[in-house]
Amino acid sequence: MQEVEAICDRVIILRQGKLALDSMLVNLKQDNYINITLDQPLDKLESLCKDFKDITKIEVSKQEGKYYSYKIYTPHNSIEEIIPNLARQICTKQWKLYNMNSEQQTLETIFNEVNKNHLGDSRHV
Repeated sequence: MQEVEAICDRVIILRQGKLALDSMLVNLKQDNYINITLDQPLDKLESLCKDFKDITKIEVSKQEGKYYSYKIYTPHNSIEEIIPNLARQICTKQWKLYNMNSEQQTLETIFNEVNKNHLGDSRHV
């Protein structure tokens, strides 16, 4: 996948003979996210994050018992600013924070996500 990223501007991914993704590589790599695991449900996290202007989306990754895992999407240039501020807000609320790390989209993570979600319809970004 690194070779494709180095020489290509556009990415087309076919899944079972159907177009699953058609996009410029630069557009795909704009989304980055923070992985976070807390003891709080989505509505409370959304309420906490409403004041962060660069958070574009919050998605539930997994929920097991008292553990709630989320992906918080943000532009790449905002991650380093958001993480410490978000951690500070979580500590202020005395929530339990089990994990927090950032992840930049790569072609490999995009490919894995497309195959994991089994996108049947074309997706143009």
